[in-house]
Amino acid sequence: MITEHNKIIAEISVPVQDKKDTVSLVEKELERLSSEGEIILAKRNKSYVKLPETKENIDWEKIYNETRADRV
Repeated sequence: MITEHNKIIAEISVPVQDKKDTVSLVEKELERLSSEGEIILAKRNKSYVKLPETKENIDWEKIYNETRADRV
């Protein structure tokens, strides 16, 4: 519990349901609807997401130090 001026303003608790369970519930419902013929599930053979092309290794430490230089 989080209190302010002796009043409870928030309560922290364990989440009721995990996100993985939620996804599986959605997938189960989609499978059920598909088996009943209500919907047709989409099928994708390949991903349409294009990964960025990096031709050289990025020196992240150098970039980090350059961006932090004005804060020293």
